[in-house]
Amino acid sequence: MRTAACLGLVLVLSGSAFADPFGVRDPAPDAPRSPTATTGPEIARDVVLDPGKPQRRLALGLFAGGVALVGGANLFSLYERGRYDDAVAARDYAAANHAASITRYAGTGMFVGGVAAVGLGAYLYFAADHEKVRTTVVAPIATGDRAGLAVSGAF
Repeated sequence: MRTAACLGLVLVLSGSAFADPFGVRDPAPDAPRSPTATTGPEIARDVVLDPGKPQRRLALGLFAGGVALVGGANLFSLYERGRYDDAVAARDYAAANHAASITRYAGTGMFVGGVAAVGLGAYLYFAADHEKVRTTVVAPIATGDRAGLAVSGAF
């Protein structure tokens, strides 16, 4: 009984002026809209373009990839060092030489590639265009015996 009374109160309020105090009704979904109908006031928004943003994103990606490569090279070298130690303990010198050469070439290549990616990422990040504000300032100057204007900034 109590639920039905609350439901009735909600139905009464939804049909009253409380539900739509300004009398604004949306058109039916199938109703055609006029292209000249006013949809409300236009809001002017300032658009700030940052020309270096894509380059800085690329730089951060290169930096993160380079750090991952350097870390991966260290983990890879530790793994191969373990294989090398196991092979030396088992007196399997062919496997030990293989593990050493894998570490020498693949691990060093990963490390050098990672350091190069970090360096390139740092260069691209700091070389990216930054938003430049060009302003000209005109200020009055008054001294005991002179008066004038000072102009500084970009022209």
